[in-house]
Amino acid sequence: MDLPKILEKGKTPAQWVEIFADQGVDISERTLREKARSLNAYCALGKAMLIKTEHIDRIFEEMSCHSKSTNEETGSGSVAELTESTVTLNEASKHLMDKLRRPKSVKSRGRHGNVLCLDKTRRQKQTS
Repeated sequence: MDLPKILEKGKTPAQWVEIFADQGVDISERTLREKARSLNAYCALGKAMLIKTEHIDRIFEEMSCHSKSTNEETGSGSVAELTESTVTLNEASKHLMDKLRRPKSVKSRGRHGNVLCLDKTRRQKQTS
């Protein structure tokens, strides 16, 4: 009987954890599931999760790319990217602040009516 391709290539997270343990790699089933979900690197049918070898490659590539180094020489250009995004953020902030500080023009609503003064003392002064 021929099995579907997903069953031939895919394994459950528990099966992968067992395979990794045999190779000396310590990873929990929960961590593997979380990483697979966060990268959308799995196949699901109902509540069952199957992970193929290409998914495992993607998960471990992503896990190994997170460098804790802040040294510009050994980093992957993250300092330059951070500087660029900071400059962009500062420019955007300046633009918005300038826009808020500009005086807003008052739109004309046509001809305004006459204003009547209700204060009796003022009316007397205006008429005299």
